[in-house]
Amino acid sequence: MVSAIPTVFAKTYTYEVSNPPPEVFKYEPTEKDKIIQIIRVAAIENEKPTILHFAGHSTNEFTEFDDGPADIGWWKNLVQEFSSVKVVFLNSCSALTIADAMVGVGVMAAVAMRGEIADNVAIAFAKDFYERLAAGRTVGDAG
Repeated sequence: MVSAIPTVFAKTYTYEVSNPPPEVFKYEPTEKDKIIQIIRVAAIENEKPTILHFAGHSTNEFTEFDDGPADIGWWKNLVQEFSSVKVVFLNSCSALTIADAMVGVGVMAAVAMRGEIADNVAIAFAKDFYERLAAGRTVGDAG
């Protein structure tokens, strides 16, 4: 599951595709398309997301989505398009290389796992991380 978390943590954005008339080519957006659209909707509403959180599976080279992998280039393009994103949290196994690449293109901080991590540990780490941020700690201190 991937989510864009705006600066104000209380609002969640969803994206639904309307059904076009039958004579129109029907486009089914991918999960990756939906992520981009969620961030665009947030930006239109002047709720510029500053944190992008990914929870799922990954390797050093790509993250897994239901519709296929997103490689390092996809992630770099995403954060370059949405310059309001300053922190990326890749809550998945072995995503350090992807996180490093995003810091190289404008993200101020990235949180990622160096190796494998059990789901329950990843969930507990994310909970603690966001509680510390909400309490006023910096990203470095929260991680």
